[in-house]
Amino acid sequence: MDRSTAERLMSLYVRLLDPLNEAASAIGELSDPDEQKRLLRSLALIAGRVSTDLIGPIAQEYPDLYPHTEAAEPLPSLSAEELALVSRLSEKDIRLIDDALVAEADTRWRKVARIVGFAMGKLTRIPGIPDVFYAQRVRQLVEAGRLESQGNLDYMRFGEVRLPSGELKTQVS
Repeated sequence: MDRSTAERLMSLYVRLLDPLNEAASAIGELSDPDEQKRLLRSLALIAGRVSTDLIGPIAQEYPDLYPHTEAAEPLPSLSAEELALVSRLSEKDIRLIDDALVAEADTRWRKVARIVGFAMGKLTRIPGIPDVFYAQRVRQLVEAGRLESQGNLDYMRFGEVRLPSGELKTQVS
């Protein structure tokens, strides 16, 4: 692909992610958990495809076109409201989140943002939990040896994780 086309496509793809993020917020306000789950799962698949299938190849060929400035902020701390929500999670809920994160991992390196996004899309029965909490759980899974990491886990788009050598991939429904 020539550079001019890559620049144009990258700009379009990045702009495409903003409405998807807005849609996720709107879906999070729905009162029907089954409807939330269905819509968030579909949205997570779309966002994941945009990131991995459209943005990824261009970023590999032209790394300087990747929008690093968007991800220049490290993971924020949880707000008081988010902390209150997270504090109501049971041990079973946290295990479900951890298992969903591990199930999204592979033996190949994957961006933490991808792992978090897909896990959130599949695990909508625990609504309202922010992506930052999921990212914090990824770090704890690394510390526990359930995942290996490279890069900077303080930035979801700059950190990558994978299953430890010899680990088999499992499915979480």
